[in-house]
Order: sequence, then structure tokens, then C-alpha cells
Amino acid sequence: EEEEEEDEGDEEKSMEWCEFKDKELEGYTSGERVGFSDFGLAKSTCGASADCHGLTMESDEYTLRSGSELVDSVGSTSFIPEECPGPHVCTWEKVADKKFKGTLTKTNLSMDKAKAACQERAGCVGITCKSAKKCAPVRSQKSKNSRKFDSYKMTCPQ
Repeated sequence: EEEEEEDEGDEEKSMEWCEFKDKELEGYTSGERVGFSDFGLAKSTCGASADCHGLTMESDEYTLRSGSELVDSVGSTSFIPEECPGPHVCTWEKVADKKFKGTLTKTNLSMDKAKAACQERAGCVGITCKSAKKCAPVRSQKSKNSRKFDSYKMTCPQ
């Protein structure tokens, strides 16, 4: 019975590819630039490569990328195979060496959990982190200098 369930899962793997304008994924797969002019071929090649997390369009070619973090890059467009986020996607901007004030929970959440908690909570404007595993959502972007903390400002489309 287990094998049948796996087969069903494979059929559902045809994920859509989400487009992110003015963003690029860092790092080429296998450490070197491989570009395709055909989007379909680039997608299938990426899907067959264990270290490919998406594509970035550069110089009129789709390049295979190993990074999973999107970084700002005006003019670049990246594509990631995943369930596409809705129109209310929030972005996060790092504010290094600052501790935002007004924590809304204890500072004991992972970065991803703190970001998710912040997006669900009215009045939350960002997160502050002592480490990647010690973060908290905050209600103020007023901050104090602190080498022990980095904070992340949340911006969501209206």
C-alpha cells in the first residue's frame, strides 16, 4: 500500500513556478553558469538536479541556481518551483546590529516561526533575533544598537 501512496505523490509534484521580479537566487548549480533560452528545458533540467532550487533570468537566458534565498537585483527575474504565494506576500529587510523594541512573545522562536507569527498578528512590524533560533515578533521598529541582535523589518503590500 505504501508504494501506491508514493506514486500518487509523484503525480502531484508538478508544482507551478512562481515569478519574482527584481530578485535573483544566489549561486549557480555545480558552481558554474549554465543557461537555457527555453524555459521548459530549464525547468526540467532544474527539476532533475538535486542542488537546483530555482532559475534566474539573466542575459536573456534562464540560469540554474543553487541558492534558495531571493536577493534584490534590479532587472533580474527569478522563478521558484513551489506553491505561489498569494498577493499578500511580505518582504523582510535586515537591520543589522539593532534590537527592535516591543517584543510580542518570548525571544525563543526560530526565524521562520517568528516571521509567520508576525504576519498573523495585528500590530506586528518585524522581528528581532539574537540568533536564528532565538527570535520574537515586535510591535515597534524603534531600536537600540546591539551587536548581539539583528532585526528584520516587515513590509507587506496593502
